[in-house]
Amino acid sequence: MPGFGLALVRCALNRQVPPGTRQLAAVVLKKYVKEHWQEGEGKFFPPQTGDDEKAAIRELLPNGLADPEAKIRTACGMAIATIATWDWPQQWPQLTAQLVGAIRERTSEDSVAGALRCLAMILGDMEETQVEDTVPALLPELCAIVAADAAMYTLAVKRRALAVLHACLLTLGVMSGARQRAVRDLMTPLLRPWLDVFAAALAAPPDPTDPGQCGLVLETLRCLSQVVQYFAKSAGDALVAPLGAAARLFHALAPAYHASTIGNESDEYEAPRDDEGEELSLESVVSQLLELIMCLVEHPKLRSLLRDGMEDTIYRAIGYMCMTAAQEEAWEDDPNAYVADEDDDMTTVRAACGMLLHQMSGAFGEEGGGADGGADGGADGGAFSRALAGAVSRRLEEAEAAKNAGDPNWWKIREATLLAVGTVDDFIVDTEQALAERGVHATFSAPGFLKLVLDADLGGGDETGQGGSTGGSRPPFLLGRALWVAARLAPGAPPAAATAVLDASLRSLDPRAPAPLRVGACRALAQYAPLAPKDGLKPFLGPAYQRLGTLLESEFNAGEARKTNAGAAASGVGASPLDDGDWGETLHLVLEAILVVVKCDDEAAAAWSGALAPATLRVWAAKVADPLLAADARDVLEALAAVPACLPSLHQLAVPTLSGVLAAPDRQGPMLVESTLDLLGGLLKPAAKAEARAAHAACFRHVVALAVTSDDAGVLQSAAECLRAFLRSGGVESLAWGVDGTGGGGEVLRSYLDAAARLLSPSLEDGASAFAAPLLGQMLRRLPGEIAPILPEVVSAVVARVSRARQPNLIAALMSIFARLAHADCDALVGLLAQMPVPPGGEPETGEDGVAPSRNALELVLRAWCAYQPDVQGAFDIKLTTSALAALLASGNPALDAVGVRGELVIETGETGQRAIRTRAKARATGPDRYTTVPAALKILELLADAVLEAQEAALAGGGDGEDEWESEGDSDGDDDDGDGGGGGSYFGGDLFDRIIAQGIDDAVDDDEDEAEDPISGIDTQGFIKERLGAMHARGALAGVAQGLNARRQRALMALMQ
Repeated sequence: MPGFGLALVRCALNRQVPPGTRQLAAVVLKKYVKEHWQEGEGKFFPPQTGDDEKAAIRELLPNGLADPEAKIRTACGMAIATIATWDWPQQWPQLTAQLVGAIRERTSEDSVAGALRCLAMILGDMEETQVEDTVPALLPELCAIVAADAAMYTLAVKRRALAVLHACLLTLGVMSGARQRAVRDLMTPLLRPWLDVFAAALAAPPDPTDPGQCGLVLETLRCLSQVVQYFAKSAGDALVAPLGAAARLFHALAPAYHASTIGNESDEYEAPRDDEGEELSLESVVSQLLELIMCLVEHPKLRSLLRDGMEDTIYRAIGYMCMTAAQEEAWEDDPNAYVADEDDDMTTVRAACGMLLHQMSGAFGEEGGGADGGADGGADGGAFSRALAGAVSRRLEEAEAAKNAGDPNWWKIREATLLAVGTVDDFIVDTEQALAERGVHATFSAPGFLKLVLDADLGGGDETGQGGSTGGSRPPFLLGRALWVAARLAPGAPPAAATAVLDASLRSLDPRAPAPLRVGACRALAQYAPLAPKDGLKPFLGPAYQRLGTLLESEFNAGEARKTNAGAAASGVGASPLDDGDWGETLHLVLEAILVVVKCDDEAAAAWSGALAPATLRVWAAKVADPLLAADARDVLEALAAVPACLPSLHQLAVPTLSGVLAAPDRQGPMLVESTLDLLGGLLKPAAKAEARAAHAACFRHVVALAVTSDDAGVLQSAAECLRAFLRSGGVESLAWGVDGTGGGGEVLRSYLDAAARLLSPSLEDGASAFAAPLLGQMLRRLPGEIAPILPEVVSAVVARVSRARQPNLIAALMSIFARLAHADCDALVGLLAQMPVPPGGEPETGEDGVAPSRNALELVLRAWCAYQPDVQGAFDIKLTTSALAALLASGNPALDAVGVRGELVIETGETGQRAIRTRAKARATGPDRYTTVPAALKILELLADAVLEAQEAALAGGGDGEDEWESEGDSDGDDDDGDGGGGGSYFGGDLFDRIIAQGIDDAVDDDEDEAEDPISGIDTQGFIKERLGAMHARGALAGVAQGLNARRQRALMALMQ
């Protein structure tokens, strides 16, 4: 409705209207502007506001920025900012002058606050052309507000002015190119007054109880960080004063921070927040100070300001890393929050200090502090090592003194010190190893520090937290941190340390032990069990299995109980029950430790698998919907299955459970059927014939039933993989077992074929049908004699699916079936396809593209193969199909000579002889693109030449013989010199990374047992091509085909043949 927007503005600005109505009008106005102001943008829908109404709204709306009602000012500012994204400055050039004028005139604090808020929102959209007009007028006015007497402006308004400056600095800082120097020159005189203001604002610590003071210092530090990051050169020496004030503040705030957050008992106090929800507290100020220091560390010239005081900076950072009272209380009540926050929470002061130390180790770690400094970190490990050693020593002495003085929080200083050391563990270990190679002793020694921790914190006693000697007298968080830092320093630990750490870890695995101890123990055990000598490890393995099994049960039961209690509580208030992610962190650590222990010693695993397997299977079944926990539990079960002595009992335990799930898939929860198939396949991999037959009897028919009935792509993939595992473990013998494992229930071979036929069904989506290829491939390889009589049936089904396929990845996957048959007998394959008609119901071939429709299955398959060979995924399938193409070409079968495939795109030329522009209208009028038709032999040779080129270029780029790069590198330039069409680009198309991602990143590593055992894996692809082309050349068949190649491809093949 015309005039509606203007009516909303007038209502919102009319102070005679009730406040509630005005606020409603302002809210509707914001929505109106987003939806009706600019056609084609954002959430727009008709009608669009007329030009006259827009002009009237732009004229009236700024008046709302001076309204006494804060909500009206905010709503008007947001509406102005939204309009400005489209109209400023072209249609609204006076907006800048209006806003700056409101600040300069200072008619009221409300008008200044409103203008500042609006400016903060619009400056992010400021264009480079507006800088010269806006910035010189705005920055002095902002500076005057911040520097003004407290009686003139409140701290909130001053902070708002600083927020506008921050937005301006951020916008100017990211400008690049020719404008960058002009912006720096512009800012040089404008920044100097600001730096004095910054220094004054940071001169004294803010009152922790005053959110206004904290907010002003917080915003000042943000602006100073932007100056350091983008305008340090413009600021020059004047930057030293505010940076010095910030450095003094960093140290001066420590007592107040410690008293308010670390030493006090936790209570329900909630830090004050501004109207945008930002916390205004001493903690947020400290976080911003750390952010500023990190900006200095990253600055190549300014970081030198930190060098002389580096030890003091590290010392102070360790103090700020102390666990707060609130964190202590939260982590005592919830061990999973402790693990999750330790690993993932990057928003706390504690975490920020860790990031600062990590950055400093990288920036100063290689500085030797003398002429001999270099990549090895100087004569003794460098400036950072010396500073770290000094700061750590001071903090440890301080903690001991506090303990002797009776301070109940003494342990927090020591815990933070251990945390700091573990945060830079990589630097410590790498530096010491580099120095050891030169025969130099490191200033900070990982073994030395580890010995200190072992003697003082882990030197015996009762780590369960129930009392005792040395260990039990120390708080659980400190003992847990000691185990954690021991785990972090494991790569640099001497062999003798493993025994001591393992002993301490086992004492802490008691379910009665506090959560921090259990967490640290699992981490330390996982690190040190593989490092311990076999003989020294054996005494620990029995207790480790026993306690880990008990702990696994305990953690699982506790989590289930928490879920039940949370669900009961939520049922009365409408809240949701506890999610698995809220309590699965410690369970993950326990399973991770179990996996390491299982892999350490087969004999111990066999002896203790009975204590672990039931609980692990229970966790897997209950947590199947959690990808992380389900994978953890499956890894443990598969590791146990890899131990021959564990296999019989594990199968007896697991297979009946898995069979029960697969027998009634409709009654199972989400993901359980798919995960069951995956686990069954994993247990079948190492299975001996006896276990394979028992699993076959219990589960085979259910897996086949899922393969022939399910419509879930995930279930179909897992079922196909599981059938491959059955075929691998049972082999030809399994065909006589019968579907039920006792010789009855139907033919096993027919069941495999039925499953493959279902996967090839046109009723399934293309993505699901792709899983038929690996199953059929293994049937052809492992059951060649049994498949031979029905091979025409199999080939016909695959051809029919190729003719109906639309997705390139499916067509490329199915080519592996023909490739395997080509390796077996090229002439038989060609003869079979040549006699087979094109199946009905496929994608129609009209010939409008210049290539005549396929006359038989041979033409259809070769055209698809040549076109989609670049889409083949996985190293093994690339090798399989490439070598098969070489075998086909070298076979010299006369039927190939009659096959034509798509060649190059036909380029249309205009009257001038130049390439004609093909518009959509012209495409509709003239039909699809047209291509040449080339002999199949030429196209195959082109693909082989591209493959050779790819390998040669990869070998030149990466060194070596090029065989590894053959299957793992993409085209370095992505160019196809003659634009050969068909498959599009060179053999790999320059997109191997995309192809690996499309199939799944795990497929980049050839760890599939079927492929590893396949003779095709042993083929040297380049050697194979060379041998087959050499045979063609010897009988005079190569030269005629090679004449059709471009010069680049000919040179590649000549280099190969030579």
